Amino acid sequence: MTQPIVAWFDATDTEITGVYNFQTIDAGTASPNHTFTIWNNRSGNTDLSKMEDVTITTVDMNGGDGDTVGQIVQAVKDKWFWVKVDSLNEVNFTQIGGSTAKKALGTTGTTKNPKEGTATTWTSSHSYLVGDVVKPTTANGYIYECTQAGTSGATQPTWLTTEGANITDGTVQWVAIPINKQPQTQEILGVANDGTEANSGANFVKVTMYADVPLSASAGRNDFKLRVSYRYV
Repeated sequence: MTQPIVAWFDATDTEITGVYNFQTIDAGTASPNHTFTIWNNRSGNTDLSKMEDVTITTVDMNGGDGDTVGQIVQAVKDKWFWVKVDSLNEVNFTQIGGSTAKKALGTTGTTKNPKEGTATTWTSSHSYLVGDVVKPTTANGYIYECTQAGTSGATQPTWLTTEGANITDGTVQWVAIPINKQPQTQEILGVANDGTEANSGANFVKVTMYADVPLSASAGRNDFKLRVSYRYV
């Protein structure tokens, strides 16, 4: 499977491709909230690998904990940033920073397979080509893609409802595809999707963050990275 394609978007749904500026924050105050949507394979036409064991934290520009002598990054070292995971319906914020304070990411969303919208209702004694997609005459939560061209049978086959199951129908072979897919804990799916939040909820996580700057903070710019870590197969 191809590796995930990860993209960040701001609250206006504009992709973040460079530096994101949290603006000036006075010591002893908290910043406004900043919301980000982190996608895997947005608007992708084919499936990519899912992101597993997903976490977010802040690190210095070298990927460290911000505590290197002579290169201290207080925002990371002192864990100024707080985050909640909106896609998990969280209401409380969790402090993050460096390798010791990471936040698990995930979503309760569901992604609808884009092929569901173009699937035709199965017809008996019909010629089908590889790639054709049908739905049973009685909806069962699955669509079926032709993997071997041929002619369908005189009667409707038994439509199996296990992802990847093969169905023989006359001389046609179908593979079962769930219409809706949900991720496991700490996953962001990479399945094909239409790129809309309404239909692609399993392909992104949404987080809200703010910085709480202590009175002891030194004046000056803090350059750091927001890091999302994950593994994939």
